[in-house]
Amino acid sequence: MNPTEVTAYFASSEYILKKGWMENGIPLYLFCGTFAGINGLMFGNPLDVIRTVQLTSKKTDLTVLQTISLIYKSKGPLEFY
Repeated sequence: MNPTEVTAYFASSEYILKKGWMENGIPLYLFCGTFAGINGLMFGNPLDVIRTVQLTSKKTDLTVLQTISLIYKSKGPLEFY
């Protein structure tokens, strides 16, 4: 789990409970867990890939935008996932 998934899980569960759309229980946990997983995949994974490339790259002075450009040009957009 990454911080993106944890934040998405707790924020969505609090919001759903506050609105009264679901009761606290297994269906809520399954829904929020699924939402958190999708959120982590869409937003957290690309950030993890960028960070890993920055940490393992031989070029130590890469900015985030330079790292994104390097990944995109060398391996394509699917490399973020």
